Amino acid sequence: MKRIVSLTAAISLAICVCAMAEDAKAKSAEVVGKISAAIDANAGIPDGTKKLLKEKVLPLCTNAVLLKETKDQNAKNIALDAIKKDEAAWAAAEDETPLIKEKLNNACAQEVKKALASIPEAVECFVKDKQGASVGQNRLTSSYWHGEKPKFKEAYNEGKGGLYVGKPEFDKSSNAKCQQFGLPIIDADGAAVGTFVIGIKTE
Repeated sequence: MKRIVSLTAAISLAICVCAMAEDAKAKSAEVVGKISAAIDANAGIPDGTKKLLKEKVLPLCTNAVLLKETKDQNAKNIALDAIKKDEAAWAAAEDETPLIKEKLNNACAQEVKKALASIPEAVECFVKDKQGASVGQNRLTSSYWHGEKPKFKEAYNEGKGGLYVGKPEFDKSSNAKCQQFGLPIIDADGAAVGTFVIGIKTE
């Protein structure tokens, strides 16, 4: 009789866990759906770029590696003053510092580079934690911290997730006009834990 009760309890627990997992998956999918709708509704995004964003870029919002690396950095609870000191050192660096080297070669950076290999229209992508500090990126940028910039604030949206759409600008490194888009890194419960910005060629 005890075995039957134990088995029934185990089955009930398994069903409960599966239900919770499906509910969490639905929440993250809901956020992705809202961002997809925002992309469709934005008149400042060319139709071809909209298709690219929805098919190849949106999946990065729930990429397992980017999510893990961003959450791991968030868990360190780095003080904002320390982040700002790193930002100053990053901006002033004339050579590759240990921090720059780490952000260009860590697991997050490798996953970004892997993703961009299938998006030839993309020239850059950098991932930020919940404070706007770099987690990993495919190439060197002028700033380490984006916490006060619209590209972070609009994409993070106080943890609710959103969409940032930049104006097309000429990118010297790729010799083409590019447009930046900011999107959230979304946890299973639908909360934004960080963001990423991706630069897409528009011509």
